[in-house]
Amino acid sequence: MARGVRPFGHDRFEERAARAREATGATRLAENVAVNTYSAPEAGERAVEGWMESPAHRSNILGDFQLTGVGAVRSASGTFFITQLFAAP
Repeated sequence: MARGVRPFGHDRFEERAARAREATGATRLAENVAVNTYSAPEAGERAVEGWMESPAHRSNILGDFQLTGVGAVRSASGTFFITQLFAAP
């Protein structure tokens, strides 16, 4: 997303989820994504605030998942792209 190869969103999440299930044995997976132009660390704080205000994203955060991972990257234009993944074995 930060390189402009994929549009912002959950494009092809099911393909990524299928590979993750195969590699890890996870039975359930979910994903939250965010984009903003705040400076660090405010970019991360604003992403979490936005997710918590969205019922679907909040459900992922508070859901019955045992594993989570977060990745953030800043594009050449200064925009942050943040992804949070959730998994349940």
